[in-house]
Amino acid sequence: MSSRGADAQVKKRAAGVLIAMFLVATASQAWVHFGGAGETLKRARASGRFDTMRELVAPRGKILASDGRILAQSLDVFQLSVRYDQVPESPSFFLALSAASGIPSAELSAALATGGERRYWPEPLSAARADKVREVKRHWFADGVSLDRVQRRVYPYADVLGTLVGRYEADLVTGLESSQNRVLSGENGSQSGLADRRGESIDGSALDEWSERRVTWHRALQ
Repeated sequence: MSSRGADAQVKKRAAGVLIAMFLVATASQAWVHFGGAGETLKRARASGRFDTMRELVAPRGKILASDGRILAQSLDVFQLSVRYDQVPESPSFFLALSAASGIPSAELSAALATGGERRYWPEPLSAARADKVREVKRHWFADGVSLDRVQRRVYPYADVLGTLVGRYEADLVTGLESSQNRVLSGENGSQSGLADRRGESIDGSALDEWSERRVTWHRALQ
């Protein structure tokens, strides 16, 4: 056999070995993702380290007019806080967090220069911005980024129906907000599942959707 033919045989055998190695690796990964998934979940449940319990907070119910117009409702907003010892010091991280939150990156990173440990922003973020912040938190493994849910009560017709509908505040509850308080308050719930360190489900539970559930009553004015 000529040297050229021998080289061709060697290359052919090497290509066959590489293909075989690729198929073995693919099969191994498929087993991890599919065949071994049940065993992995079983070990996770047995260890108890991934158990997560979240409270489903019932938002205060709406007050509706008989024609369906909203006279009072609670909107979910979120307050951002950052623990600087648990987030990346990368400028790219703060630029991403700024784009998500709408807060200037220089303001977000200012505490790094002064040695601050934690900072809160009192101006709440909308639910849409909060979702973007969560994406940044997951992408950067930024455990120090926190979002505290708060509810803001709004009254679209307060100027003409304020006395009837009333107000619901920390130290003042009046009108229908007071007389129908038990019905409007609803009942909180909870749901459990398995989640990794980033808060993402590892057993198929829609963890990010828990907070969107509503357990409450709507009161219609006749």
